[in-house]
Amino acid sequence: MWGERWLGLREDSPTTCGMLLRKTTREQAAPLQIAIVDNKCRVLIPKEERDRLGLKPGDVVAIRLEEGVLHIRKVADPFDALAETAVAEHDAGRTHSLRDVAQETGMEIESP
Repeated sequence: MWGERWLGLREDSPTTCGMLLRKTTREQAAPLQIAIVDNKCRVLIPKEERDRLGLKPGDVVAIRLEEGVLHIRKVADPFDALAETAVAEHDAGRTHSLRDVAQETGMEIESP
């Protein structure tokens, strides 16, 4: 029976990339996809939703439980974000080699 206990996918939430489950009525319900928790407590995100989020194996997601609702959001891998920032800084000419810094500060660097 449809009613306030029905859980549907809400597609308009930028914080959850369309993966927020919430109480809704039949008129408000978006297509619901069912997933089964396996014996290792894993849940397979349906292909359509993975494609919509651009998820691929190895991607990092943030998961938060709030008032009985599980929020899943794709996040940037921190190492990828750091690498992108380092490349951008280098390309903009805002980086210095250790040898240059040592020379400017009067330090000596031993060669291997």
